[in-house]
Amino acid sequence: MINWIDSSGIQDKNGGVYSWWDVKKNKYGFFYSEITGYFITLNMYLYKIYKTKNFLTNAENAAGWIEKIALLENGGVLTRKYIEEKNDLFSFEGKNIFFL
Repeated sequence: MINWIDSSGIQDKNGGVYSWWDVKKNKYGFFYSEITGYFITLNMYLYKIYKTKNFLTNAENAAGWIEKIALLENGGVLTRKYIEEKNDLFSFEGKNIFFL
């Protein structure tokens, strides 16, 4: 599983982490800020255990993506960045912020 993290393509070169693989469309649907956050935590945990630089780099790239792409001036984080299609309710373009 650990090798899968680096070889799966789940993290884009820009640092964002994709949602899930759409088997019908044969591609990822969108970048997902929440999963990107979990990805940071996972990689920091793996870095602590294995001391392998790639895990630290993965976490730093993901954090950079959130900071540059998803974080708003007011501190809110946009939810989804669609790759091809638009969804104004959930996408970055809709400028909606969701919280509990």
